[in-house]
Amino acid sequence: MKKFYCDRCGEEITEALKILPSYAETISMEAKKELFILAQSLEKMDFCKECMAEIVDFARHKNSCDECVQQMMDESAMLQESDGETGHDTL
Repeated sequence: MKKFYCDRCGEEITEALKILPSYAETISMEAKKELFILAQSLEKMDFCKECMAEIVDFARHKNSCDECVQQMMDESAMLQESDGETGHDTL
């Protein structure tokens, strides 16, 4: 029995979901080439239902995880304050 793990969150999953692009007949050959290049990085990835739902929601509505973004901003601010207090320069 093969085990699957979500390539986004790392959770073990029983059924892997894939992102498969559709090559619409109405797009140009150049657009198809660009889509093919972008899709190559996704073709071997497996996702759980929750992560797939978040990916689709982001693609359709451009809703990033507000809590995640805020957490990254807070952590970045704390690191900058910490570097300022200790006198370390950041690159």
